[in-house]
Amino acid sequence: MSLFLYHLRLGALSLRRDPVISAIMLAALALGGGIWSVAVSQYIRFQGYEIRLAPTLFQVEIVRPRDHNAVFDGMFCRYSDAPPCSA
Repeated sequence: MSLFLYHLRLGALSLRRDPVISAIMLAALALGGGIWSVAVSQYIRFQGYEIRLAPTLFQVEIVRPRDHNAVFDGMFCRYSDAPPCSA
């Protein structure tokens, strides 16, 4: 923790000594971080990390007894060969 405070004190001294250069450096770091995050998000959007699932996978829905009432009746029965929802 003392090293963090030391660097914080150095930053405050630098800001007091030359505020224009400190503001330019801070703006450059913020701009670089913004450009980096946009580039990575666009790469992920257009190039990678697409998960291809097998077409035989199905979604499993578990109906808890407290969720089963007149409002939810028939909501979880999506297929005609499914067992009846009313108990």
